[in-house]
Amino acid sequence: MKELINVAEELHKQLSDLREKLASNLSSDDNETLLRAECFMLNIIKRKDNIVDLSEVWKDGKKEKPIPCSDIVIRDCCITSGYEDVVDESQWAYLDDLLPKGDSK
Repeated sequence: MKELINVAEELHKQLSDLREKLASNLSSDDNETLLRAECFMLNIIKRKDNIVDLSEVWKDGKKEKPIPCSDIVIRDCCITSGYEDVVDESQWAYLDDLLPKGDSK
C-alpha cells in the first residue's frame, strides 16, 4: 500500500509539471483531463490514512485467536457439528482494523 501511495505522489508531481509546461499549448479539454487526473492523484494522497490494506488485516484463525468479546469479522468460516459445535475461523479481522483510520478531509 505504501508503494501505491508513493506512485500516486510521483504521478501527481509528473501530471502537475506536465500541465504547467503544456498549459499554453493544450486545448481546454486536454487541460481539464490533466487537471482531473492530477486531482484524482491528490485525493488518493490526501486520503492515504483512510486506505485499509486488507492483506495486513486478516489473521489466521488456526494460529491466532481474537481478544474475547471484541468485535471481529470472520471469513471462510467452517462449522461442523458433533457432540458440540466447533467453529474453525479460517480468517478473521478486528472490525476496527477494517475501517478507515484517518481524517476524510
